[in-house]
Amino acid sequence: MGYITSCYRQQGDGAASLLLQQYLCGQMPVCFACISAGTGRDGWGDENGCGNKDEARDRAGGYLTGRLLIWFRGFPWRSLAKGKEKYFARVRRELEKTIRQSDRELWDGAVLAGGETVDLAGMLCADENVILFGRGRHRIFLLNTMFGKGHVRELSGERDSSGLWFWEGAMESNVGILLTSQDFGNCLSPRLLQQVLNVNEAFTQEQADKRLKELAREGERAGGRNMAAVVLYRREFEPG
Repeated sequence: MGYITSCYRQQGDGAASLLLQQYLCGQMPVCFACISAGTGRDGWGDENGCGNKDEARDRAGGYLTGRLLIWFRGFPWRSLAKGKEKYFARVRRELEKTIRQSDRELWDGAVLAGGETVDLAGMLCADENVILFGRGRHRIFLLNTMFGKGHVRELSGERDSSGLWFWEGAMESNVGILLTSQDFGNCLSPRLLQQVLNVNEAFTQEQADKRLKELAREGERAGGRNMAAVVLYRREFEPG
């Protein structure tokens, strides 16, 4: 088994931050992805000396993805490959700890006002195991089949007082996960998503790249701003 991944990030002021990392630990593929952007209330950036609102969002989202990247690179993934049950519980705990610590650091540094948070949508996949996490207006979709046709279903979990949620499960072969920023997910209908990202058809890296770009163009025509997306397919082939 292995993963096919593709990503898109629209350039410009206030662009969403996107993180995509893939490792191969022995025969176990690992993929970590996150899209983030600060929420910020209207006019907040200027009041706190951080420039305009888009700049504040850009700084906050970039800071969070940077902290998550440091965590990911420091985690003992080879140990996870030897004992997934023990270490996967640790993955969830450390992910949540890193996000909450980043929130406090953004508040302490006055990049975000107290109580403001960073919108995010992320996934960590290790072989068939998956942890999804999100907050705010970014979205996560499961790509699978129903009655032999492509099917899309939005995923979420129980939200805590800060709006953060986690979802854990197992991912079968020949299914996919799509992370989207607010506009990418909102500008495109579920019907269009399931037509373009049909897991029965998007088998190769080239197809995945082409189909995500097609969706991005449709989102831009619909007026989407600061769009970003990551798509992952779990396929029956040997990684590497």
